[in-house]
Amino acid sequence: DPITLSNLTTSFGWPPLAGTVQGTLPRLTISRRRVSVDGDLEIGVFGGQIVLKDLRLTDFISAVPRLRTDVVVRDLDLGQLTSTFSFGNIEGHLGGEIRDLRLEAWQPVSFDAYLATPADDTLPHRISRQAVNNLSKLGAGTGGPLASGWLSLIPSYSFGELGLGCRLVNGVCHLRGVAGTPEGGFKLLTRGGLLPPWIEIRGAGDQIAWQTLLDGVAQIAQGDVEFEVNVGRQRARPKEQSP
Repeated sequence: DPITLSNLTTSFGWPPLAGTVQGTLPRLTISRRRVSVDGDLEIGVFGGQIVLKDLRLTDFISAVPRLRTDVVVRDLDLGQLTSTFSFGNIEGHLGGEIRDLRLEAWQPVSFDAYLATPADDTLPHRISRQAVNNLSKLGAGTGGPLASGWLSLIPSYSFGELGLGCRLVNGVCHLRGVAGTPEGGFKLLTRGGLLPPWIEIRGAGDQIAWQTLLDGVAQIAQGDVEFEVNVGRQRARPKEQSP
């Protein structure tokens, strides 16, 4: 039956989330340090749904338990999601999948993920200036109006599509977006939407060390991180402070 996420996340010391966790497990098998689940585990959160499929856990009583699952994301409300984490406001829905997610000692070692606004999205697509700045750090570059005089004072912008993918292999996240660019990068966010001004964000590189990405996302809300893409396993680099 549904479990309230606000109580669960508070108990674990995580950011408080609204929504519920519920699931149907027709068969749970435990054999030779292996747990397998027939059925889907459904998480109702941010106005949408996250579904864990074909969940398998091995060596679960060892020092290095191993977990494998496929994740489907449906119709998350970006407004609820971004406001929860103080990222800056983004309006629209988010969906996608994380294929062949593998954890060892509860840390990701490989997966192929892509999350994007659906083609038939019914919500308007707007993004705040704060969210543009944070996504620009994530993409290591922006091509839009923020550096163009008075346009940098506008609080929000329209966009067409938003999408970000990561294929994690050997500790490196290989990035992709809505579309590629002639320079070898990718478009993280495209121009479009109902009302001007429009914004576009481009990624300047196509790979980043996984730990660098994690370190940067953890600090991005403070605005003191510059991502270095295509530099192997270096860490996120704090900005130099003005005197």
